[in-house]
Amino acid sequence: MDKVLGYLGLARRARKLIFGEEIFDSFASGKIKILFLANDMSESSFERYNKKCTYYHIPIIRDYDTLTLNATLGKANIKACALTDHGFAEAIKKERRCADGENNQKE
Repeated sequence: MDKVLGYLGLARRARKLIFGEEIFDSFASGKIKILFLANDMSESSFERYNKKCTYYHIPIIRDYDTLTLNATLGKANIKACALTDHGFAEAIKKERRCADGENNQKE
């Protein structure tokens, strides 16, 4: 399993994720550190989230499909979830930088 998904699962168990309309309520408060969006989400839904993330400077991760997010989080029909913990967010950012560095070295 992908380490990012592992961190996401741990964050779920630690109750550091929010879902659904609660995400839109939390943008202005600054609680959201990273937003995960399913890569098979509709374009109109993506644009709605993307506008908010651009305005509030929140990184978006779109590396996973709905089935993968659902399996990782143990919930059904999840297209978007927001990470609210700084420590988990930093660990995920670090893991993604390491993975990008490894990919660049192989080329």
